[in-house]
Amino acid sequence: MIQPSKSMRNYLHFLSNCQSIETRWEAHVARMDDYGFDRLIYGFTRYSSSSSLGDPEGFILLTNHDKAYTDVFVGEQHYAQAPMVN
Repeated sequence: MIQPSKSMRNYLHFLSNCQSIETRWEAHVARMDDYGFDRLIYGFTRYSSSSSLGDPEGFILLTNHDKAYTDVFVGEQHYAQAPMVN
């Protein structure tokens, strides 16, 4: 993988031109590690409301956490009360 430049503009240009989500996510994880963030969770849903995030089958979830952690965090719906969601 080509490492993105340290300048933000070049980095964003690099991300916008990635040909796969895997390449984009790998680059983003590496960049955030440069800032000291060694664990990331990205979630997206189109079906959220004021009282629900919708059906978990409709979520997009990217993370570099261990599978054991995400199985519990997502499987037991701990995300529903997580500070980053509220």
